[in-house]
Amino acid sequence: MARNETQKTDQLMAWNTSVAAALSETDKLRRLVRICDAVKTTVDICFSAAFVFHRQSAPSCIFDEVEDTGTDSDYVKFAYLLDPIYDRFLSDTLPEYCLMRDIAPDGFLSSEYFKKYYGQLGIHDEFYFNMKIGSGAMVHITFTRVQNRNRFTASEQEVLRALEPIVRSIVDDYWAAFALPLEENASETRKTHGAVTHAFQSFGASVLTEREREIVQLMLKGFSDKSTARILEISPGTVRNHKKSIFVKMDVTSQGQVFGLFLDTLANSEPVENRL
Repeated sequence: MARNETQKTDQLMAWNTSVAAALSETDKLRRLVRICDAVKTTVDICFSAAFVFHRQSAPSCIFDEVEDTGTDSDYVKFAYLLDPIYDRFLSDTLPEYCLMRDIAPDGFLSSEYFKKYYGQLGIHDEFYFNMKIGSGAMVHITFTRVQNRNRFTASEQEVLRALEPIVRSIVDDYWAAFALPLEENASETRKTHGAVTHAFQSFGASVLTEREREIVQLMLKGFSDKSTARILEISPGTVRNHKKSIFVKMDVTSQGQVFGLFLDTLANSEPVENRL
């Protein structure tokens, strides 16, 4: 018992020290990064990242410890369009805080999208803060655990939720300082967002029926045959029959090959006005 109390005291001291360091930062971006570092003193977290979601343009990356390459990641360029978190943001069904596994489609963890953009990074579990800001925008903060760690427990999630007010305060300060440049950046990426969206919505249009395209879109987002059937109000058997037809028409033998064709389509997409 005494050991647990000592551990809790040490943890509280680490949190207080880290928060004080964050609040001492005059740079609002550095302050946000430091408060996320402070969160790491309360539970085991490998990486953190923060993005701004916009409705009519690609997400803006605030910082990303997972893919800190100095250039825009594939996620910001186009992969966000298949992301269940971004999808839930657009439909106004994204909770204030949640786990990846609680909001992702039932087939997401075995999807080609997950394998390429989560699996390769070794991501095992993620906890999210989703904070509405400005006119329809949202700051999305990610806390990541990799595959050699356990999933977030219920008690750890409770701790993270308890920290939301201080994190929210820092996010509000950040937005007050950076709202204008972020919105200007969103305006610049609106054309690219339109091209990516058009590529997704029209993928396979030259050979597939409208129903087959609906099934492909849900498949790319990680929905299982059963969930796809429920959404489209058809039977799972009908979904499987459509997929067989899709594979024949697209000259592929697997969902992975369909995903590869879609990535090729994205790579060749361009703003709508350039196609006129």
